[in-house]
Amino acid sequence: MGFNFRKRIRLGKYFSLNVGKSGVSLSAGRKGFRQSINTKGQARTTIGIPGTGLSYSKTLNAKKLINTVGGNKPVHSTSRNISFEEEVRQFNEDLEYLVTLHHEADYPEDIATGSILEGDIPYKSGEDGPHARAAREVIEENKPGFFKRIFSGKQYRDDSEEMLNQAKAADEELLSKWERNKKISGDLLKMKEASPVEVLKNIGLEKDMEFVEGFDCSLDSGGCLNIEITINPESVVPKEYITLTPTGKLSIREYSKTDYYNIISQFTAALTLRTGRNVFNLVSPTEIRLHVHEKKMNGVSGLQSEVLILSVLLDKETFNKINFEQSQPFDTLTEFRHEVDFLKTKGFKEVQRLN
Repeated sequence: MGFNFRKRIRLGKYFSLNVGKSGVSLSAGRKGFRQSINTKGQARTTIGIPGTGLSYSKTLNAKKLINTVGGNKPVHSTSRNISFEEEVRQFNEDLEYLVTLHHEADYPEDIATGSILEGDIPYKSGEDGPHARAAREVIEENKPGFFKRIFSGKQYRDDSEEMLNQAKAADEELLSKWERNKKISGDLLKMKEASPVEVLKNIGLEKDMEFVEGFDCSLDSGGCLNIEITINPESVVPKEYITLTPTGKLSIREYSKTDYYNIISQFTAALTLRTGRNVFNLVSPTEIRLHVHEKKMNGVSGLQSEVLILSVLLDKETFNKINFEQSQPFDTLTEFRHEVDFLKTKGFKEVQRLN
């Protein structure tokens, strides 16, 4: 199965926050609204909502949607704010997010240089942020006429208030991330003489990485930085998918084993590459050994244990040449020296650590 590559973070009913190399963008409404903001808080807005009223759709948290479908629960309710077509689109976007985690890093490439300390704050306290300003423009441009205010004014006001609240939430997310990276940048400058292990443990990389349930690091006898992460892909990747029937209804079907484990492999590899990008941006070693452990449930005892499923040596020179947005994550990882045992219909098997 194929995916288009894009990262989206759900921010409630009307907005999705999209994080990229050049900054942050916000999408609101079914189509027509997009706010792009770079790392210095500069904004570029594209607005084009059809009709005379606000056009919006209810979105779902990516993890909540995925876990709901994977848990064999209905993904829609009888009281709907979105169409089946929109729900399918959102579900596919959430899947795209899972297999394109490697497209971005949680820290900018220049975070260790301190350049972020010289940048302007995205917006000042007490003022509207770029998302809120754009939302107000949308609300004003789509203000209903006299008759519409009489017959549907309350709905317009409710929708406008909800849109503005979500825009403010997006601004708070933007500011929080900027402040976090600014603090980290300052800490990195203070720890120039510290070992990479000390730096990573001080920063708390695992706090910023979604889907990473455990993190550790150490230097081996040869001075190579070893990174250990623990993940639980089966708790994230859905076992079922949704499509539209020819009559426009929602259909829920179980993935074939091949398709399911293909998503598992791409998700695992994408998260591994993203971890590598984060580590290289923070401490810039010449190479790292990255070991991925998966939480697995014992079918007999019912107990959960951690199994090493991937061990890979990433050298910085080769790593920096990767075009992440054009690469398939699993294929990219196998270009490096690695240990992995993956079966198309059974998934990852336990492997030995790479020496």
